[in-house]
Amino acid sequence: MQPKATFILFALFYLTLNAIAQDSLNVDTARRLNQTKTNPIIYSDLHFGWAFLGADGLYGGFNINYQYKKNLFTLRYNAIADLAGGDPQLRKLQIIAIEDQGHYQEYGMLYGRRYLTNTRGLSFSAGASFNYRVRKYPNAGGSKTITYDYYPGLPFELNVNWFKGRKRRFRIYHIIPVGEPTAFGASIGFKLHGNVSKNPYLALGIVYGLGMFKHYDNGSAQNKGK
Repeated sequence: MQPKATFILFALFYLTLNAIAQDSLNVDTARRLNQTKTNPIIYSDLHFGWAFLGADGLYGGFNINYQYKKNLFTLRYNAIADLAGGDPQLRKLQIIAIEDQGHYQEYGMLYGRRYLTNTRGLSFSAGASFNYRVRKYPNAGGSKTITYDYYPGLPFELNVNWFKGRKRRFRIYHIIPVGEPTAFGASIGFKLHGNVSKNPYLALGIVYGLGMFKHYDNGSAQNKGK
């Protein structure tokens, strides 16, 4: 990894830890003063979809997100299967043929801004990443030449997600309620993301999240939902 990319990653990591410590102190103070903002904003999300520029294939990923005021800190992992159409003779016979051309792996840290309404969040972020690229080139004899590449990148993403507007009991599979009303819940949304690097890509996916997506009011009667 290049020195500049290493420095950026460590700087973002330090800022994340510092913000978490400050927000935890604010949450403790709010509880002592019986204020309404009693939970931090921290959540994870699973996302999957299709990469359509730079790599053509399915992708899956995982994010851990922490929000302090409007500042959003993210740790991100993505994996993309780089696929292509296979034997043209099979395609002429309407037979699906897929050729494995390799895959991407990305480990990133991002900083951005997140804006909330009662039930929706909109965020955009950018940062630094370490990337791993495997390429597979077919040979005349049917075998493949495989190359490996490691390089830094500039990841970015745009997210929109929807979540519950007040504290409610957590529901397993969105059906079975368990426990008391809680700030912990699920979300659903969309993600447009990519990476500017030696091997850039752009992808669009669906996001399913779990966590605490905003500060929930403890004192209001409307938050005591079923």
